[in-house]
Amino acid sequence: MRLHVVAFPHQPVTIDRSECAYTQKARRFANWMTQLGHEVILYSVGETDTTVTEHVRLDLGDALERGDAMSFQADDPAWAVLNHEAEREIRARMKGGLGEYLCLLGGHAHAPLVEALPLTVVEYGVGYEGVLPNSFRAFESYAWMHTVYGHTMGAAAADGRFYDAVIPNCYDPEEFPVGDGSGGYALYLGRLTERKGVAILDDLARQGMGVIVVGSGEWRPVACQYVGSVGPEDRASLLRNARALIAPTLYLEPFGGVVVEAQLCGTPVITTDWGGFTETVDEGVSGYRCRSLADFLAAWEKVGRLDRTVIRKRALERWSAPVAKALYTAWFERLETLWGKGWYTQPGQVVAGTSPPA
Repeated sequence: MRLHVVAFPHQPVTIDRSECAYTQKARRFANWMTQLGHEVILYSVGETDTTVTEHVRLDLGDALERGDAMSFQADDPAWAVLNHEAEREIRARMKGGLGEYLCLLGGHAHAPLVEALPLTVVEYGVGYEGVLPNSFRAFESYAWMHTVYGHTMGAAAADGRFYDAVIPNCYDPEEFPVGDGSGGYALYLGRLTERKGVAILDDLARQGMGVIVVGSGEWRPVACQYVGSVGPEDRASLLRNARALIAPTLYLEPFGGVVVEAQLCGTPVITTDWGGFTETVDEGVSGYRCRSLADFLAAWEKVGRLDRTVIRKRALERWSAPVAKALYTAWFERLETLWGKGWYTQPGQVVAGTSPPA
């Protein structure tokens, strides 16, 4: 296959930009698909440290300073220039035909790019609501797939889409070394916004829980220890040495990647009881899902008895690179049938004149 992967305008696609889950998703996806033998062209600002067939560096000029890349609006200067530059570079490399895809994560913010190019569009990690029309989508969780279907179609009339998929966020295990929780603290790692449930952290700290808070945003803890933002190595160290990760998100979390990152380190998690957490947190095995302050406090007392070896093993089986590669391969193989018999494709059949993805 030939994959044109367009990143976000706000930062380079490098491992040290760990604060942006979508930048890291683009980095891993591009790398994994290259490892599978596909031709991957990455279009992004700055340099990249991921392995791809070709990296095309986009020049946004002062557009990022004039705009707000995190607005996810197609008319924002940062997105407008990104889309314009990406279109020009993709046209210069586009061959057309079967097996060529435009791979995006920005939803509606990429609408002008999609309208300008005659390519099949895949949104390969949907954890947002503003999906593009007529794209093929891989959602981060079943919970989020159903949420988006309900919002975009109307809950009473929502239908499923056979050629969409659910592919959870997966990770390279070596980035998350196993730990023993010897730090004894509860760790919060994420954006510091009200909807992330950050006020609950102070409630827990006032009840005697030692809470370390990592992240950036407008909220600042009163009773917790705040350490600001950290790089990937410190992030991994904090995760592996925590007694538990706390993720008290109030909204329906599409996935909540930090919960899986913690489990890859063997660290149990304490979360709320909705959204993607219902698929990533096995009650009493990898952590606890809570609906009251009493639930959070009880979980903190019990969490030390969970088996960190089991947590790590389970995480590797469900959210590591080999899993992602297999799921993406199966999804693209299914999409390839649309240029043949589609729904009526029998097992083992391929599109005439093409080979199945590696």
